[in-house]
Amino acid sequence: MKNRSALIARLLGALEQQITLLEEKMADPGEKEVALLGTITRNLEKLIDLDQEEKSRQPDKKRSRELDQLRQKLTDRIEYLRKD
Repeated sequence: MKNRSALIARLLGALEQQITLLEEKMADPGEKEVALLGTITRNLEKLIDLDQEEKSRQPDKKRSRELDQLRQKLTDRIEYLRKD
């Protein structure tokens, strides 16, 4: 679905922007900020999963690998922010 893909791209952009802002501040990110990033990430994962289910008729291993790498990158960055 084209709209879902656009929403995923927008949500990913918003998440990346928020993570970058927190990294630049490097102040003590509050629990609210970290919780918000977690919520956005979970929503993003759900949308990606829905998108993948829809496209599962024609599996794309490269896209799947890229999404796995992206998930890991986001997880690592959120964990890094939680530790600070």
